[in-house]
Amino acid sequence: MLSSFFFFFFAGFSDQFDKYSWLTIDDLGKDYDYESIMHYDRRAFTKNGLPTIVNTYNEAMEFGTNDKKLSQKDIIEINALYDCTSSK
Repeated sequence: MLSSFFFFFFAGFSDQFDKYSWLTIDDLGKDYDYESIMHYDRRAFTKNGLPTIVNTYNEAMEFGTNDKKLSQKDIIEINALYDCTSSK
């Protein structure tokens, strides 16, 4: 579960903070991927250095990947979305 603390919005990015019900979100039957390459950094859009998004169970958790590569769950979800099978 995530909590968001928004103090400032950058022009053109406010739609990135729209909230959706669980009925709208298609999680492909997978657990939440905190390491996804698509995940914002926990300090994205901050003007004061404080986190704008935190994990409610671990407030110090970092999001995304340091090496900017797809996470294992990213790969699994892409394969599921495009109905791909792995040759490995």
